[in-house]
Amino acid sequence: MNFNFPYLYLKETESTNIVAFELLSKTNPANGFLVITDYQTAGKGQYGRNWQSEADKNLLFSLILGPFNIPVSELFKLHIATSLTLIRTFKRYSLDCIIKWPNDIYAGSKKMAGILIQNQLKGNAVEWSVIGIGINVNQTQFPSDLNATSMVLETGNEADREQLVAELRLQIIDLLLNTHENQWSDLLSEYNMNLYLKGQQLLCIPKDGRPFSGIILNVEKDGSLRIQHESGETPTYSFGEIQYSQVM
Repeated sequence: MNFNFPYLYLKETESTNIVAFELLSKTNPANGFLVITDYQTAGKGQYGRNWQSEADKNLLFSLILGPFNIPVSELFKLHIATSLTLIRTFKRYSLDCIIKWPNDIYAGSKKMAGILIQNQLKGNAVEWSVIGIGINVNQTQFPSDLNATSMVLETGNEADREQLVAELRLQIIDLLLNTHENQWSDLLSEYNMNLYLKGQQLLCIPKDGRPFSGIILNVEKDGSLRIQHESGETPTYSFGEIQYSQVM
């Protein structure tokens, strides 16, 4: 791979996020430094789940961004910017995708991309962020236990992986650095407009509590998910506090 910005290409690695954090601890990487690989032996998604990907077919990369001074209370801005960048970019590839909270990207009812954001804090603020992204690009077969799809399966056309990652990198940086404070509410609204299963009757399973039937209303600016219970209550849930699925 050959890019005109700072990057590290590894044919194979355990995890691009792990490599990115090692670079942060030992060097002084530039804002927007890219770590990219053709194959991960221990790729991770949200909540420690494995990310499985066929070698040489997909995009597996991490962006190092910073230094910032983003209050921890505004951390979800990173998720909004990254998720919307993927949604907008996929549209240019004739793909209408949606966001499964907090930041998986679905095409229809199948997962096409995942985002794992990990941060280095200084006091009560984010100083550095490592944004790990996995996208199923040109893979055509998946294990039967995976509810997965890819760009090529959805469009019928293979995509240039180098062109795609360069485009995504530029757009994520642009959205984070050039969005004025008063624009974030509009971006959150756009995120909610693209929210998977919003307004549908779901089976909700809280981490601590009994399953219930609920309806997703929206995601708040702190990243919590607001769900309406049958009783009419509308509590919010943070990452990892609840799982949900469609009522068949």
